[in-house]
Order: sequence, then C-alpha cells, then structure tokens
Amino acid sequence: MIRLGEAGFDAALCNMALMDLAEIEPLMRALKAFLRPGGAFVFSMLHPCFNNPSTVQMAELEDREGSLHTTYSVKISRYLTPHLQMGAAMHDQPVPHPYFHRPLSMVLGTALNVGLVLDGLEERAFPPDYIGGSTPLSWNGRFSEIPPVLVARLRQLPL
Repeated sequence: MIRLGEAGFDAALCNMALMDLAEIEPLMRALKAFLRPGGAFVFSMLHPCFNNPSTVQMAELEDREGSLHTTYSVKISRYLTPHLQMGAAMHDQPVPHPYFHRPLSMVLGTALNVGLVLDGLEERAFPPDYIGGSTPLSWNGRFSEIPPVLVARLRQLPL
C-alpha cells in the first residue's frame, strides 16, 4: 500500500462504485494514508435513502374533485440494516449484479472513524422537465423531489 506514496495524493475520486464494494472500510483506511493533509476524497453513489435494493418506485392516480392527478413516490421497506441484494443497473440487463446496501450513517461513519471529515454533500434530483429513462417509472423528472444520487466530499484534516 505504501508503494503508492503515503500522503502523496491531493485527491481521489470514486464515481458510482461504493455500493458495488463488499467492504468500504479498507478503502477509507487507504485514503487516510494516501491523501495529503487537506486532500479530498469525492464519491458519488446511489442515494442509500431513496435508491437502494429495497425501494419501489410508485405512481398513484388520485381523483381530486373530478380531476385525475398522478403522484410519483418511492416506497422504502428496508433501510437501516446493511444487506446484499442482486439487482439490475439497467433495464434488460442480462445478468444481475450485487448491490451492497449500507445506510448513510454507515458509509459516512466508516470515513469519520478513520479520521476523514465530511465537508461537502449534494443531493440532486432530475429537473421536472427531464424525460429520460426507458420505463414508465424510470428515474426522471416525475421524481424531481427525490434524489436518486448522493455526492459527498471528505477531507484529510490539515496538520
């Protein structure tokens, strides 16, 4: 591990992969060793609160005084308990792959436990007019109030 250079990196990036790792604690320990004081680790991941293997995207049709309205939502049946579930990243994916669900407190807690600090957090949703997706309940503008992705920045404390 030290061959890469202890405290030799200004930054590290992990884009949409934490939920694919069986263990994240070794990664956080390595980041603590590799990042220079003040160095940053930025990661993006499926939002563990709203986009995990135990969520269901829903559409409900409601009659409001003679006018039909559709409300899009996410139903969450399991969040706090870490678990593994096979799933599909894309519609018609031929083989499911493992998703390692962890609640947000576990993801961030693992980083904090090794001495990294959280100094940035973004929860972004698609704008209401975004049409994307290939299925009726794909993540798109219908879910404009529910962020499917979380982006965070952790830092190595300066000396």
